[in-house]
Amino acid sequence: MSNGLVSLVGAGPGNPELLTIKGKRRIQEADVVMFDRLIDPSILSYASSDAELINVGKLPHHHKVKQSQINQMLVDFSLEEKKVVRLKAGDPFVLGRGGEEAQFLKVNGINFEIVPGLTSAIAGLAAAGIPVTHRDYASSFHVISAHLKKENGSLDWPNIAHQEGTLIFLMGMENLDLIVGQLLKNEKSADTPVAIIQWASQWRQRDLTGNLDNIQAKVQKSGIGSPSIIAVGDVVKLHDEINTVLPLFGKRILVADNGSKRLINGLRDNGASVVTYRRGTNEKTIFDIGKILNYENIFFENFPSFETFIDELNEKNRDIRTIGDTRLLVKSTKLAKMIKDTGIIVDDVIDAEELAVLDNVAIIGGAGSHNLGKDNFFKIYQRNTSSNNNLDFDTYTEMLFISKVAVTDLMDSIDVEQAESIKSIKALAMGESVQELLLSQGFTNVKLVTPKTNEVINDLLEGKI
Repeated sequence: MSNGLVSLVGAGPGNPELLTIKGKRRIQEADVVMFDRLIDPSILSYASSDAELINVGKLPHHHKVKQSQINQMLVDFSLEEKKVVRLKAGDPFVLGRGGEEAQFLKVNGINFEIVPGLTSAIAGLAAAGIPVTHRDYASSFHVISAHLKKENGSLDWPNIAHQEGTLIFLMGMENLDLIVGQLLKNEKSADTPVAIIQWASQWRQRDLTGNLDNIQAKVQKSGIGSPSIIAVGDVVKLHDEINTVLPLFGKRILVADNGSKRLINGLRDNGASVVTYRRGTNEKTIFDIGKILNYENIFFENFPSFETFIDELNEKNRDIRTIGDTRLLVKSTKLAKMIKDTGIIVDDVIDAEELAVLDNVAIIGGAGSHNLGKDNFFKIYQRNTSSNNNLDFDTYTEMLFISKVAVTDLMDSIDVEQAESIKSIKALAMGESVQELLLSQGFTNVKLVTPKTNEVINDLLEGKI
């Protein structure tokens, strides 16, 4: 029996950049992605726009989808010859259900693979400046689940308490009182350092340190909760010495995925959490290029209109020489330079007023053009949107729009309720035309920023925006 492939993928501790290269590739190739609740939604943006995204996340005492159902879904999708990613927080084989899922797939004759991930037990502590081992403090570490099956019974507390290495408890916040009580009862010193890291490696990470004597009171006062890692041991002393907080930590910025990584990487390198959303794609429409070539002037509204025009020429076994003495016009020096980089030099740069009085000109553009309806306008491409309904808009501190098309790509790809909800989030507009569009669409917190990457990052660093 032929079937697809199930990839049990570890997503790492939370930060999307800590996903492995193979894990990212498997998500990009997947027909179906079944993900847990602790997965940062931005990781899902790697999935194809055609992929089916299924939230099978679990909360304490509440399973959104039962494990038996998850197991069967993996089998059923695979039998439909689909590529399935079971995306799990951390590493799929460290205190998760990855082993059980692998067993079920094996029994049912399903092709599967394991794609390891960085376990939060190690990487999560590192994100808070806490090494699990250190020559001066600990030569071993012990990862312990504080959330066991009932049939497993209680933990061997006397053995755990007398271990000299670092104790790392996962899924333990609900049982913090039990953990502290049992360690003290079994003669662990009350002065033993304790750290709690919530949402480790993510933009919302919170750290709390204390000792076995005072950590419960500190937790109650701070309100820190699940999901958290609890670390017990002398390595916690290194938190204040090693931990580094980057200047843009705490900012979560939504940016269009435009293929250029300079802006995105620059923000991330300074500590911001950057989430990219899917862009629309251009699709050529049916048009008569012969009619366009009858005009003495051709005005390109944007670079996609130029690309589509040249592509149509090539399909008709023609090239730029076909236009003869026809003048090529654009609206900005930036667009003129982009076209020049392809080897073609435009004849002139004109503004809207000059265009309005120009005779014998074909205006070519897309569906969003303000020239729609004019007799001399040719819509030669249309914009197809990709859904972004998976984005969690409650978490963004800023949205950064690099162009007008980036605005429409987002607004056209989410539902009406989401579109209304984001209008109060601070919107950073890279250019006056972008600012005008955002204001016209009802955004209430719009800030004009320079269209230059370095200056945008510097303004954020200096708190100007």
